[in-house]
Amino acid sequence: MADNVAITAGAGTTVAADEVVDGTLGTVKVQYVKLMDGALDSSVKVGAGNVSGVGAVRTAGVSYTPTSGTITTGTSTVTTGDISLSGNITVYIYGTYAGVNVSFEISPDNTNWFPVSVVREDSVIAETTSGVLTANTLRAWTTGAPGLSYFRVRATAWTSGTANVVIVAGTYPFEPNVAATVTGQAATTSAVTNVGASATNVTLKAANANRKALYVFNAGTNNLFVKLGATATTTTSFTAMIPPNGFWELPDDPIYTGIVDGIWSATGGSGANVTELTA
Repeated sequence: MADNVAITAGAGTTVAADEVVDGTLGTVKVQYVKLMDGALDSSVKVGAGNVSGVGAVRTAGVSYTPTSGTITTGTSTVTTGDISLSGNITVYIYGTYAGVNVSFEISPDNTNWFPVSVVREDSVIAETTSGVLTANTLRAWTTGAPGLSYFRVRATAWTSGTANVVIVAGTYPFEPNVAATVTGQAATTSAVTNVGASATNVTLKAANANRKALYVFNAGTNNLFVKLGATATTTTSFTAMIPPNGFWELPDDPIYTGIVDGIWSATGGSGANVTELTA
């Protein structure tokens, strides 16, 4: 078939075209569009997947079916199919659960897995693991996906319930959030204390203006309800719930230096190990 078509405009002009068969339009001429390669009057054809200085071209509008799964054990995994044309990945976790910790991993062959950093949407902090998520936490992470073939969420801890995982792979151009690294003052002193499990309010840590960080590990056999402030309850007056063998870290932007109280849903176990860092 003849590819080029002559358009008579005055003396006539030959327009570069390609004759193709379209399922809707039939046999038609499609005009070539030159992609500039930097050289004036160059006739070198530049492929869409090999544009100098641009990199691989993603196919905008191609959609992947979201990958859905659940975490119901400490070893559950949710894995995508081949998403090698994706440009970005967003992960959602939600549901009725407690004490879940997951890792984020990528693979070239669905066999060998490697940790990958994703950006937490509510804090813009890069993470390779979620950390222990307290009861019914809703959280999302996003990352760019150039060259990623497979992606999975792998549980490393689980206490109870069902955590729903949805992995959405997108192919539109994507510019990830810049992960923020917050560098605080160095802490030089660590004090670890044990507070016995109690079904009535107890003080986990007194107010301390020099506090730089605070960590609580629930060594009890029941849920620990922590309150940033005085007099915690298990119903309406608490900041975070820590399941048995769960770990909780006090947010540090800004650092809270007031009293921290707590209460267990029932006694049992070894209470809480509370670590406070100070200058």
